[in-house]
Amino acid sequence: MVIAISFMMMIALLTLSLPLLSVGTIEPMIASNILRTSRGQYAAETGAERALAQFIATPALLTSASSTPTTLFSAQAMPDNSGSYTVTYQRQGWNAVMIQSTATTTGSAQSVVRTVLTNTYLNSRGILTGQDLTVSTTTAVQGALGSIHANGNLALSGTVSIAKDATAKGTYQATGGATVAGQSGGGKPTVSLPSVTPSSLQSYADYILETVGNNGRIRVTATGQTFNSGWNGWSYNRSTRIWSNSRSTIPAGTYYANQASIGITGAAGTSANPWRATLIATNDITITGRVVMAPDATTSTDGSDLALVAGGDILINIASGSASVTGLVAANEQVKLSGTISLTGAVIAAGAANARGTVTSNSVSGNVTISNSRQLRNPLQGPVQVLSWTTVPG
Repeated sequence: MVIAISFMMMIALLTLSLPLLSVGTIEPMIASNILRTSRGQYAAETGAERALAQFIATPALLTSASSTPTTLFSAQAMPDNSGSYTVTYQRQGWNAVMIQSTATTTGSAQSVVRTVLTNTYLNSRGILTGQDLTVSTTTAVQGALGSIHANGNLALSGTVSIAKDATAKGTYQATGGATVAGQSGGGKPTVSLPSVTPSSLQSYADYILETVGNNGRIRVTATGQTFNSGWNGWSYNRSTRIWSNSRSTIPAGTYYANQASIGITGAAGTSANPWRATLIATNDITITGRVVMAPDATTSTDGSDLALVAGGDILINIASGSASVTGLVAANEQVKLSGTISLTGAVIAAGAANARGTVTSNSVSGNVTISNSRQLRNPLQGPVQVLSWTTVPG
């Protein structure tokens, strides 16, 4: 009897000890898997961060990226020999690059980090200026991206209406009946602006407005054919270095004024048939005519929302009637909008030194409506930004 009881107790003890023995075997395996996964993620992140540093140092990698994967780093060993990583990159969409860092650790386990970068300017505001900005009268900034920001001081007055935020790096002042639906105030962080360099956009031109000696000449880029000043209403003033056009009908296309300004004084375009043109000038752009214009329909995808780009100032001053402009308006110096103007797009005034003098300070006044509801496709470049960062553990 005693022997039977002892035997039964031994069986019971053995039954209880088996799970403990199993746990003792599994725990090291779990710990090993966790260590391997952690090493893989660390190696993959190391490769992605190294690639990010390379793209920041060499932004040309972004613009030259192919739509098929290109190897940036191949089988790079980690310092502790715990694994290695390989990094590839490829163009994604019209303005971004996807980096993929794949790490391999002991046992051929893999971890992947994918990050998407861009250095294309992504407009998130209706107006962005590098210096002071004054907005007055009945100006309205509307749309899902209907914010304004000044890296200097911001002053609102009159019945101004801002659909989102109104902020400034410097001081902020709102008087009269100005309303801001989102956040408002001064002392906010500086917002990065793109580089506005018209000369980098010459390749988009269908027509180059140039000078030969003291005479103006229009060159058609597709054929090389040239025309003297006067062609289709384009007239060159040698003393002011301004190409002007007063006609109501002007050929569509992208115009590039080299070492000169552009002035539009006529009523080109209608609501039913807008003038499909993009104007780029190394100096200034002035519009005083009752234009209805939209971007050149034949411009490549990355520039399909460009309206006006100036190396100096942009002035849209409508004394009578109204004007309508669609697209991105970007000046390297200052921008002034006054009169009755409908702008479907966004405004950038990069705030370079006031060398031109056509506009001396950024201002929007009159019955101006700026509607900004989406990011505009444009080739203007700024700092490299990380749009997304995703880790896929092995």
